[in-house]
Amino acid sequence: MLKQRLESKEDWQLQYYLVLFFDLLGQREKLRQLTAFPNDEEGGKRIASVLQATVGRVIKLRVGFESFFEGMSTETELSRNLEPDQRELLMQHTQYRMNSFGFSDSFLVFVPLGTNDENCTQMNGVHRSMLAACSIMSIALSEGIAMRGGIDVGLGMELYKGEIYGPCLERTYHLESKQADYHRISVGVELVQYLASVQKQKSMTTFGKCAAALAKQCASLVFKDWDDTLALDYLGDGFKAAAGANSDYTLFVKVVTFADSEKQKWSCAGNTKLAQRYDRLNSYLASRDDIWTK
Repeated sequence: MLKQRLESKEDWQLQYYLVLFFDLLGQREKLRQLTAFPNDEEGGKRIASVLQATVGRVIKLRVGFESFFEGMSTETELSRNLEPDQRELLMQHTQYRMNSFGFSDSFLVFVPLGTNDENCTQMNGVHRSMLAACSIMSIALSEGIAMRGGIDVGLGMELYKGEIYGPCLERTYHLESKQADYHRISVGVELVQYLASVQKQKSMTTFGKCAAALAKQCASLVFKDWDDTLALDYLGDGFKAAAGANSDYTLFVKVVTFADSEKQKWSCAGNTKLAQRYDRLNSYLASRDDIWTK
């Protein structure tokens, strides 16, 4: 099959993709505890505990992301009140394909950004992905799961169905591993420019206007952090407004509690690097406290 694809490149479609790269932090130390297959009940329990704290968390977050993404495809009150032909057309433009796969303690999500219907369908995919990223980040931290990520738009192609390749992947990995630093999702410049271009497009149809509105809302999810790094404001005004009734102050409190306890733990252990990361997380949370206590 690979040889056939090398000989016939007609399936290799180079296009733009939105790519998100997530990494669960602190997994290597846990995985190193898996040194041998268990030969007694106690060993089995120990390995089960390690697996639950590693692969179990990766699967949980991937399922959570996909569930949030797919949940946004359910019909709204507005669509249910439309005429049948309008309703069908709207549903066609609000359905979008999301792909994900994982490796080790990381997982990746990508959405193809072909050009049609004045970016309406594509912006639905981008909008869902960015909201899902904000949601899964806040939920992870509230459950004591440390993670960070990168998100950007770039060129790529699918070597196989569901497998992305190209600079779009390298870019998001760089954002996660080199720029994010602490518990945040670093945003690439290309994504910001893409959102700006959709907002400025001269819309000829209702779908184009919808795309521009979605791009504006997506742009409200991005902020400039203390070090001028662009990042997703996963506990900011934009996300809380979009989440609506699903926003929960108790979740915010859990994130603060986790950040405080980890800061104290690593400070006592003399691990300055990790203590500083949680100190930065605490600073971000403090700057968003008023949003969640309104």
